[in-house]
Amino acid sequence: MAAVAGLYGLGEDRQHRKKQQQQQQHQKEQLEQKEEQKKIAERKLQLREQQQQRNSLDGYGYASHSLN
Repeated sequence: MAAVAGLYGLGEDRQHRKKQQQQQQHQKEQLEQKEEQKKIAERKLQLREQQQQRNSLDGYGYASHSLN
């Protein structure tokens, strides 16, 4: 009986480790998604600011393409 109980314990350990690994993988994926969303948001903000700068320059009579 002790051998059977020992094997059962090993199975539980394996399942617990597997569950922990899955949780860690899930957390890692969530973190990567957050970082990707942050990069996208920063890029959108940057583009919006560039567009505002162009619009303000156009308002002063400068052509935005002449600055490049």
